[in-house]
Amino acid sequence: DGLCGPESVCCRRSQLIALESTTSTTTSAPIIITSISSTKLEPVDGLVFDSDPVLPVLPATIPFQPIPLNETEHDPDLLLELSNLLLSHSLIDTFEPINSNSLPGDKDTIVESTQTVSSTTPKPAPIDNFINATRMEDHCGRRQHTLTSRIFFQDESGDRLSQVPSGTVGFSEFPWTVAVYQLIKNGSFVYHCGGALLNRSVVVTAAHCVSNNRLHPNRFIVHAGDWDRRHTQERLPHQERTVNRIVVHPSYYSGALFNDIALLFFNEPFNDTLTNVERICLGREEDTFTLDNCFVTGWGGSPKSNRPQSIQQFNKLSMLDRSVCEKRLQNQPTLGSRFKLHQSFICAAGNGTDVCQGSGGSPFACERNGQYYLLGLVSWGIGCGANVPAVLTNVASLNEWISSQKYT
Repeated sequence: DGLCGPESVCCRRSQLIALESTTSTTTSAPIIITSISSTKLEPVDGLVFDSDPVLPVLPATIPFQPIPLNETEHDPDLLLELSNLLLSHSLIDTFEPINSNSLPGDKDTIVESTQTVSSTTPKPAPIDNFINATRMEDHCGRRQHTLTSRIFFQDESGDRLSQVPSGTVGFSEFPWTVAVYQLIKNGSFVYHCGGALLNRSVVVTAAHCVSNNRLHPNRFIVHAGDWDRRHTQERLPHQERTVNRIVVHPSYYSGALFNDIALLFFNEPFNDTLTNVERICLGREEDTFTLDNCFVTGWGGSPKSNRPQSIQQFNKLSMLDRSVCEKRLQNQPTLGSRFKLHQSFICAAGNGTDVCQGSGGSPFACERNGQYYLLGLVSWGIGCGANVPAVLTNVASLNEWISSQKYT
């Protein structure tokens, strides 16, 4: 019975349905869920090395179960997904950095593009140290936001607007997040891992995602600027590039995933003049960050749905002290009291959220002075939503190796 902003209809509190409640009044048959605990350390994306990704198998027949009127279970993420889809078709192509992340030196630019990116984009000049290139304050790590992509409800005095720990991101909200696809036997590409754009010609991801095909880089393609992987009808097109060269860290150890990092190079650079494609800043170990304002972004699963997602998701995690993380991991039977956290790892944990299947290689970025810096990549974990810290590649400690890799 009111409006909040142009073309955004709000609901009164009495019309909202609680996230943990349902309107169902009938008694349904109980659903028995069984789980099998893992007894060995595996990457969080659950992929089997030296094999094609296993596609889900659907049952031959699905029994029809009619749902009585007004007795459906509501998905709290559905409203956000639908609103983003409507916004991607109804608003003009104008993006702005959110206020908390805008910089004094930012210029107001509007880029209009409704066609795919031209393949004649010029290649950048050689750069000896792209650590410095990615640390340019004007064009890295800026969290973008559509003008009206989020609606908050506050009907009563004293209401507090709390940020949810995980969910669907807005279109181009984290423009450095990319999706890595792998070629399978039938000739198609399937989603494989996440990654982050370091600059126009380099993407960083986890080594366990690509190491077994490092001699066949053309078996991987990367999508930058994507949001919903199911279609290409978004306001700005995603950009697709075939990997030309893969460089895995020389000290990468697949047995325990030490130094789990790899760089993907492309012959044709991405067009970063569009607002849905922007590189991430690289942080250093001596830098200080707001460690409670960090996000893992990508298309990986979560405790609510432990499988790769169609629409880009975020999980808000906080970095843990190394000693605290090591002690919590030692309490896990699969690791034991003698487990030592390798220096190439850092840990992060969230309140009610976790990174799960399909999250391998996804970037973990923390905010500082309005910009986001890459501090980790999802490497491995134990379980999904089991209150066990996620183990990430310590990107900041590997910056010296990253800077030693040059354009060719």
